[in-house]
Amino acid sequence: MRKVSSQELEKLFEFTKEHYVEYYDLQIELVDHLACAIEEKWEKDNTISFEKALKDVFDKFGIFGFSELVDERRKKIERKYFRLIKKCYWEHLQKKEYLGLMILYILIQFGLALFVPKITFIISVVLIYGLMLAQFVRLKINYKKKEKEIGYKLILVDVIYKNYHFICFSSTIFNLLLQYYLMMNYNIVYINIFLAITLPFIYLGIYIICYFLPNKTDKILDSFSPEYKLIKG
Repeated sequence: MRKVSSQELEKLFEFTKEHYVEYYDLQIELVDHLACAIEEKWEKDNTISFEKALKDVFDKFGIFGFSELVDERRKKIERKYFRLIKKCYWEHLQKKEYLGLMILYILIQFGLALFVPKITFIISVVLIYGLMLAQFVRLKINYKKKEKEIGYKLILVDVIYKNYHFICFSSTIFNLLLQYYLMMNYNIVYINIFLAITLPFIYLGIYIICYFLPNKTDKILDSFSPEYKLIKG
């Protein structure tokens, strides 16, 4: 039976790039699918040209081409990665070390809130917004470094390092709650108590998403994407 040659495989890779598939792991998956589909056509009629067989196979993807497949694949990985984040978050919450740090932070902020409430409030707000901004910049820089290190653009690396939505979401929710408390003219001590209780949970989320999991990128890639082993090999 007629098989897709190595030169034709290269053409398939170029074809996926031309149709806006920028992720190498997905290119591998698509090229394998396209090659199998083309060979199935050749099994029925080996006189069909490679270009005609490719056109017939691609037409089956519809008017949106590969875009729906890319979106579906990304959403699937995002859901799986989010489950990993939740698992790590819960595991860290169960650690005595972190629980000790949370209690210590709460006690310190309570103590400061009683004596210097305004200064404590300002420090807390500046600290959380400064940390979020720093991590936003840090993730962008580290993403470029990781992409250069791997040599390819991968969906999972995008998901791991482009968690800006978490930072933006946390910042928005924090800001809305803060504005609500301020508009309601709550005592600054009560606002500090609210910050003392909520900030440790936000800090843990930032730590897991911006530090802990990105530092395990290669391990996560190995477990999530079989294609990564081919890329490394």
